[in-house]
Amino acid sequence: MISDLLHTQFPLPLSEIHAILRREGIWQGELEDVARNGKHVIVDSRWQLIEQQGGSSLRVLEVNRDVTERVRLERYKDEFISMASHELKTPVTSLKGFTHILQHRLTKQGDEQGLHYLARMDAQLNRLTSLISDLLDLSRMQLGKLVLRMEPFDLDALIYETVENVQAVTSTHRLLVEGRTGMQMLGDKDRLGQVVINLLTNAIKYSPGADTVLVQISQDSERAIVSVQDFGIGIDKSHHESLFERFYRVTGPEEKTYPGLGIGLSISREIVEQHHGRIWVKSSRGKGSTFFVALPSSREWKGGLNAEDGQKNPHRGR
Repeated sequence: MISDLLHTQFPLPLSEIHAILRREGIWQGELEDVARNGKHVIVDSRWQLIEQQGGSSLRVLEVNRDVTERVRLERYKDEFISMASHELKTPVTSLKGFTHILQHRLTKQGDEQGLHYLARMDAQLNRLTSLISDLLDLSRMQLGKLVLRMEPFDLDALIYETVENVQAVTSTHRLLVEGRTGMQMLGDKDRLGQVVINLLTNAIKYSPGADTVLVQISQDSERAIVSVQDFGIGIDKSHHESLFERFYRVTGPEEKTYPGLGIGLSISREIVEQHHGRIWVKSSRGKGSTFFVALPSSREWKGGLNAEDGQKNPHRGR
């Protein structure tokens, strides 16, 4: 099939793909091609470094798979999720507004029981609002419409501030931070903060029998590495590869008690990869989990944004 392709559009310059191969030994991404019959084809391409010869010569095993139909169906699904999320957002916003009006009136009347029920209702509306926001983020990412607002920022300050904010609403766990990098980063501070919040809330959720979450910040060559470690139920190694896929849920007797759509880690991976970073996990069942995020410094960050609106090319390697 590949021999019938005429024009291949790579998600990254070949020089960057080769650099990834030298550094990590593997690269995977989606290629857009035009076949000889004029048909538009999307190919899932996986490159494995076999041997590195001299300075620039590489021997690579390449495996390609036609995923055109799958991608087409996924785009229909993404468009539906986006539309449904937008439709849900308006009535939920109205419900929250009316809830606050009722809270104000019941406070004047001194109706403690009514205020208790409204507080529980408001908490559930906040949860629903968060789920809708995650679905909207997911649909924007899949459609290539997520905008990153790039600016320099202090990574250490972001981590410490985020941990402090999560600790303020957490009574079951102590959140400890160790280390500093002293690095200035280039990126979307709010989106990267969203990644850290997701990792922290997951660590708290999946360690009900523990009372500590450890966050470590370190520097490795030109990268900053942030890790979030819990001492909870852990994740079997068979799930590690699929953990960052959309809607993936770890199944097992312990995990069934924890709610969620399985999209938080997928969103986190997308945000990290749009910053030319990497996210991964080390874990085993019953021994807790440690999630790592590696981000390049502002000197190593090479861009990859649309000049007009800061959008990343949606067809990217990983």
